[in-house]
Amino acid sequence: MHFLIAVLLSVVYLGFNYLILSKTYMRDSVDYFRFLESSVRNGALAEIQSDHLLYPPAAFLFLKAVQSVGHTGNVVFPLQVLSMIVGAITASIFYLFTYGLYRDSVTAMVSSLFMVFSYTFWRYSMEAMPYIFAVSFSVVTLFTAIAILKHPKPHHKIPLTVGLAIASTRPHKF
Repeated sequence: MHFLIAVLLSVVYLGFNYLILSKTYMRDSVDYFRFLESSVRNGALAEIQSDHLLYPPAAFLFLKAVQSVGHTGNVVFPLQVLSMIVGAITASIFYLFTYGLYRDSVTAMVSSLFMVFSYTFWRYSMEAMPYIFAVSFSVVTLFTAIAILKHPKPHHKIPLTVGLAIASTRPHKF
């Protein structure tokens, strides 16, 4: 039942997000659009940026998949769809995370709605930006960390949690 509520939350989030798609973009987004358009045109990523290790390859693969089914337009709409999908998945995971903490579906739903409609989450899921991936990995990290604390026996989750924590942070340059 709780999985169904999480899926319903994602569907409502996707629908609402689609209805009010952003038509204005931050400079960072425009830079990513140009970078990815040139990469798709050339057939390979020009570079992997040290600030965002996961977003360019994931976005590039998503754009190639969208092109393989016939999309011939620019990269803006597919990248917005990718951000919406990642945001919707994050909303579902956050619901399951909060339900696991409180064992109350109303509290979990209200908490999830506060999270998904918060300024930062909403902004980064509306823009085609790499930050929604970091937010998603942070939520999954919290989810698995709580699972480890509640059930300390499955030690195979510890490397996953550490890996997600590292993937969701910005690497420091020494």
